[in-house]
Parts: sequence; C-alpha cells; structure tokens
Amino acid sequence: MNVAQSHSIRRSVIASLALTGVIVAMVVGPVAANSAVYQPDGRIRQPCPERGDCTIEWFGNNIYNTTAAGQKSEYGDYLCDCDRPVVFRISIQNDGTANDRIRVLGTGRTAGYKVRFFRGTTDITSAIKAGTYRTPWLAPGDTFVIKAKTSVAEDPVRLARLVTLTSVSDPAKQDAVKFVREWIVCGC
Repeated sequence: MNVAQSHSIRRSVIASLALTGVIVAMVVGPVAANSAVYQPDGRIRQPCPERGDCTIEWFGNNIYNTTAAGQKSEYGDYLCDCDRPVVFRISIQNDGTANDRIRVLGTGRTAGYKVRFFRGTTDITSAIKAGTYRTPWLAPGDTFVIKAKTSVAEDPVRLARLVTLTSVSDPAKQDAVKFVREWIVCGC
C-alpha cells in the first residue's frame, strides 16, 4: 500500500466515525517502510535411480550463492546402470520474513542426456528452461519441491545444470543449486 492509499483509507475511517459522533484523535505520519527480508534457499538431495532408494539429506541448507558452491549433487553412471532414469530432487525454501514467490531458471550443458523438470506429475520443463516458472506464494519457512528427471538420450558424456532461484519480491536475492550426471568408465 502506498502513502496516498494509506491516507485515503484514514480519511474514509475518520469520516465514517465522525458521522456516528465518535471523536477521533489520530497522529498522522509517514507510513513505515517495508522491513521484509526476502531470501530463497535452494537445497538438493543426492540423486537416486527412478525406482531406487534416495538419501534423505538435503545439501545447501542456509547457504546462499549463485554459483551453487556447497550446493551441488553429482551422480556417476557406470556401464551397468547408465540407462536408468536418475531423479534429482530440489527443495525451494522461503528463508525470508515475508510471503514470497520464487522464480526458477535451469541452465546448463547436456551431452548425451535428457532432462525433464516436474512438479508432482506435471511437466514444467519449458517454463524452467525459459526462467518463467514461479512457485506459489510461500510463507516464511515453507518449502516447495520439484524434480529433475534425467535419462540417457544417446552416448552419454556429461550433464550439468545450474538451477537459479530468484525472489519475485526482491530480484536481487538469489540462490542456486547444481546437479551433475556423467559417464564414468570403469572396469565393472
């Protein structure tokens, strides 16, 4: 609400009370500045094969940067399991002090792998790649989980995706996580 709207509401209330004979004493001053803090927090889990067990630990909690330092998950494909889809889970948390929406952008290099992003069973890949996907409004402390499902497209080499989270209310506040999947030559 801006100052003009605030003063308009005050005048309406005073006029309504005056009509009822109520005496109103009011101190009119500037509206206090918004002191809300906005901060998205990205966290990522170690990946799991689509039908396998997943770790429950999130990496990157309360670490804020746009390079994904300390917020990266890597998975190595060996000859015996490279054809299975692998799912990376990304948690988007509102670490701010006010409700906020978080914009999600996924960028990076893919060589031999295919990536699809999901919220539940809804495919949100095109919006994530375009940077137009937004979470619903999240209260402070609320989380929102999306999945990045990776599969082999052809002759896998390396997949690296940076997922950047930006506060809609304060675009200067960002965080990022990264997931990597690559072919590892082994003697298995």
